[in-house]
This record gives sequence, C-alpha cells and structure tokens, in this order.
Amino acid sequence: MSGLLAAFAPAVPAAAGEPCGGTFDRHLGCWADWIGEGTVRVTLDRTLPFDGAADRREPFERTLSAHSERLLVEVPSRIHTGQGGTALLVLADRKGRLVADDAVIDPLKPGTVAELAAHGACHPKETGDLCARLGKGDSLTGADLVRLGLAGDLSRTDTVSGSGAGSSATPTGETAAGKQEQEQEQGQGQGQEQGQGQGQEQGQEQGQGPTQEQEQEQVTGNGGNTGPDPGTAPDPGDDAGWDTATAVLTVLCAVLVLLLGLLLFLIRRSARSVAVGALSRRSLAAQGVGAVPAAATPRPRTRPRTQMPDEATTRTRARMPDEATTRLRATPAPRSHGRHVGNVPGPARPAVVRTELHPQGYVEVEHVLYRAVWAEPGRPPPAPGGLVDVTEAGERDSDVLYAFPPTAGRHAKATRP
Repeated sequence: MSGLLAAFAPAVPAAAGEPCGGTFDRHLGCWADWIGEGTVRVTLDRTLPFDGAADRREPFERTLSAHSERLLVEVPSRIHTGQGGTALLVLADRKGRLVADDAVIDPLKPGTVAELAAHGACHPKETGDLCARLGKGDSLTGADLVRLGLAGDLSRTDTVSGSGAGSSATPTGETAAGKQEQEQEQGQGQGQEQGQGQGQEQGQEQGQGPTQEQEQEQVTGNGGNTGPDPGTAPDPGDDAGWDTATAVLTVLCAVLVLLLGLLLFLIRRSARSVAVGALSRRSLAAQGVGAVPAAATPRPRTRPRTQMPDEATTRTRARMPDEATTRLRATPAPRSHGRHVGNVPGPARPAVVRTELHPQGYVEVEHVLYRAVWAEPGRPPPAPGGLVDVTEAGERDSDVLYAFPPTAGRHAKATRP
C-alpha cells in the first residue's frame, strides 16, 4: 500500500472526521497535535510533497521545531523523500533521523530552505547543517547522511512504537495528475543518480499512476483509520524493568504491612495482660474480697438436733447427731509494765522521772538525763516528775539504767518540785 504510514507512542487516536491527509500542511497539523502527548514516529514509504498554504504550515512547523526531540522520522530502503519528507527530516532532531543506506534524500528548494530557517528549524549558513547540505540542489543518500553525522543508520537501530495506538495517515484527496507529477519528480531524481537510461525506464514504470478508481478506493479504505496498527506491537521486554521494580515494591509493602499488623497485635495483647493483672491485684486488695458470706458460714450448734415425728426412721439411723459445742472465752495475758531483770547488784541512786517509762524513758540524776528502763513489770511506773531508784545495768558497755520503785528514806533529800 502506497502512502505515508505514521505511528506514534504514546498516541492520541484522531476522530474519523479529522483532516489528516491530502496536503503537507494537514499532516503537519496532525503531527503538531500529537507531539504534545509524546513521541511521534513517522515512517515514509513514499515521496511526500511540500504543498499546502505557507501560512498554515508556519505554526505547525514552529511547534514541531520546538519539540524536535519528540519527532522520529524513518526513511526505509529505496525511498525518495521528496520536498516534504526532506523538510520533515530537517524539523526532526539529529538523533531522530533514521535513514537506510540506499534511501534518497531529495534536495530542498531555496524557498523551502528560507521558510524552515525563518522558523528556526535549520541554519543554512552553517556548513554542517542539513539545510546547507541539501540546499545546494544535489540529492544525498542515506549513507551520506550517516557518514556526515546528520542521521542514524536505520538498519542498526531498533525502534519501538510503544504501547500507543497506531494511525494510518495516508494522504487523501490527491488527483491522478498530481500523483503522476510527484512520480515524475521521483523518476528524475533517480535518473540523476543512476543514469539517464535507468531514470527514463523507471519514469515509464512509475508514469503509470493509479487510476481514479484506485485513488478513490485508497481514500475510502485509509481515510480516518485510527485503529491499532498490527505491525507496531509493543515490545514486552520494554517494560521488564518497570515490572520488576513494581514486583519488588509490592513484596516490600506486603512485608511491612504484615510486620505492622504483628506489632499492633503484640501491643494490644501486652496491654490486655497488664490490665488484667492490675485488675486482679486491685480486686484481691479490695475490702471483703475472699471473705465467706455470712449466709454461707455454718453456725455452731449448742444442742443436738431434734428429730421430727414424720421423719423416716432409716434417715434418722443414717444421720448421726451433731456433737454439742461450747464457746470458750480466752483470758487476755496480763499487761507488763516493764522488763523483768531480777536482782541487780550495785548501789542505787535517787532519780527524777522526766519522760514516761513504758518501759524505757529518761530520768534526771544530778541535773543530767540518762536513759532508763522500768525494772518492775508488776507495778506501773511513776509519772513524769516522780522519784525512782536507779542502778547501773549488769551488761558490759551498756548506758541504760534500771529504774525501781523509790525507797522512802532515800528520797527525803532528793525530792524536787
């Protein structure tokens, strides 16, 4: 199928009514709209004329020139680019030009060079520029462009159209005469490079342009075709790195979620255990916990149980009467008022009680306070201000005195107010 095949990635399918064919300016309009969405890949499989209104081409050429890094132009083997195809190569970046070795790059007319230079697409005054090479009126082959570093070798470059939908944008609405004129230009270009005889032969073969019925069939079959291009299937290996990264991130997220859930479970379990333990200790420490209810406490029986008249004899024999119990009252131990020390040898001295002796306190002897212990458990000690007899303790290194009831004759002179 002759025409212009354009595939782009990612691509935005055009509506069936969009005018994407016919003239060069309409093709530029479609590509300018698509280039805003991503890379546009254009494969030339026929000669493309540089036709259409110049004022309509201007904004589209500026847009494509501004996004030249997104424009990818491929020229297959034995294809003549024509004025439009060569202009499209100029609009693309150097890395976006892929040509076959035997592809023919037609020269540019001075008006085309001036138009592209005005839009900033090329610089004809620079020696290494593509416009400077093609503006001299001589055709170049794809091998020449690759040798000059102005394009890449199509046979050594693998291009992938991506996951976007393909679109056939074959020019429509052209007349048979116009197509014959384009094919005559192609025949003349080949004749200049391969010889006059071969150019005439090829011009005769290509001079048999398609009939009006074939042209109409081409318009009907290809106009507005926006379906996916089966020849530009996405490469499954192109997304292998992305799939691997996604799988790793998914596994890491799953592990983190599991660890977080386990941590929350352990925290809740620990909090529940602490709460239960604290409640148990508080409950056991509460008043009345563990006590037997009064209603359940058995009351002691003070006399044997009286048998009822209507009670069965067998039951009376089987049950033995309870033994009588007697309540006992425990006698409290007598209160001791001091320490029993027995007979303590040694002289006794009078002293005045200054603090209560229960059983230990302080007594005053010759204006000096000493610690003393009441040594008569059977008698209560005197109150502070009372008189006692004190003796030294029998233990070695003891500074405690033993206090006894006073002797009347001894305290006649020791009495103090």
